[in-house]
This record gives sequence, structure tokens and C-alpha cells, in this order.
Amino acid sequence: MQFHDYNQAAATWTQHRPMFEQAGIYLPEARAYIVEAFRTNHVAMDAQPSLATASNAGIPAFLTTLVDPEVYRILFAPTKAAEIFGETRKGTWIDQTAMFPVIEQTGEVSSYGDYNDNGRAGANMNWPQRQSYLFQTISEYGELEIERAGLGRVNWVGEVDAAGVTVLTAF
Repeated sequence: MQFHDYNQAAATWTQHRPMFEQAGIYLPEARAYIVEAFRTNHVAMDAQPSLATASNAGIPAFLTTLVDPEVYRILFAPTKAAEIFGETRKGTWIDQTAMFPVIEQTGEVSSYGDYNDNGRAGANMNWPQRQSYLFQTISEYGELEIERAGLGRVNWVGEVDAAGVTVLTAF
């Protein structure tokens, strides 16, 4: 078929469209057959039409995600100051302030001389104070987060309680 007029090409396409659609060929953007004046070597009429769906390069990432069933625990090193200097309990938990008498010996020496009047010895006294620091921690968790952690095979209540013990022993 050759068409020299756009109106003739459009009318013929309108007549043929039901025949194509009955055969399962749907071209919703087509308006007419091509007119002979446009048939040239530089117009490509066989190009791939754009996709009707969004372009995609794969599958959802969660389908290729591994969840290790083993729970890894983060460990904290013990506080080294107590190991180095030792610990001593002073007072009770109802005492708010503790005072510690501190004596520091002072002085300086100088070169000997029959007429030198320098060098000295002394002491410095002070009473540094420390206030009691009472501490606590609160374990909080909700039913939804317990259930969600359970999906990952994690005992959330046990983990939060263990965290409370860990932070309390750090003091």
C-alpha cells in the first residue's frame, strides 16, 4: 500500500485498526499509515518503542540478602582504673559528701654557702570533697519491638536486661 495523502493514510488505518486489535496487535499511538513523502532512508520506523513499565535492572535487594542466624555480641573491656589503683568504699550510700584530708610536703633546696639564706621545707594541707554519685538505669522495651526482634530470633528482653547489667557494672 502506498499513500500520497495523509488523510487517505489516516482513514485506511482507522479501517484496519479493528482487524489488528482482533489479532492482538495494539498500537495506541498510531494515527495513520506512513505517507510516501516521508519514506526515506533517514527515518527509522522500526525503533523499539518505550517501555510501558519502569525500566528495571534486577530483583528487590532483600531477595538476595543473607541474615546470619547467629547473634554477635559486642564486648566491653573492663574499666582499667580500678585494676591499676584498686577500689575502696568510703561511707554509705546515704552520705552525700566525703572529705579527705590531704597533706603535700613542699620545699626546695639550694647550694650550700656560709652566708646563703635560702632553701626551705614546709607542708600544704587541703580537704578535697567528693559528692556521692547515685546511679541507675531503666530497661524499656515495647511489645512491637519484642515481636519484631523475635522475627530475627533475638531475645530482645534478655538483651536489654543484659545491657542494664553491663552499664551498671561499668560504674
